[in-house]
Amino acid sequence: MRKGPESNKDGQRVGERILVLCKEKTQDETQAVLAWTSGSTYQEIRSASVDDVLAFEKQLKAKELLSARAGESVLYPSVLPVPGPQCR
Repeated sequence: MRKGPESNKDGQRVGERILVLCKEKTQDETQAVLAWTSGSTYQEIRSASVDDVLAFEKQLKAKELLSARAGESVLYPSVLPVPGPQCR
């Protein structure tokens, strides 16, 4: 669906970002998958809804920006890479 660079809060390119729709090998459901890299870190968000994926990404970016302004580092266990079903 969409592919492009991943940028940090200063607008510098730090990785790649892709948003795709795929079918799981074991299910007939289509899922929206947003995946991105930032340096050597890989993160992924999956949902049956593209809107939900994009809304969750927006919330993560807002939290990252607030944390960066406060000089904090934040990890989001809910989006750490976890082996999941492969798309067809």
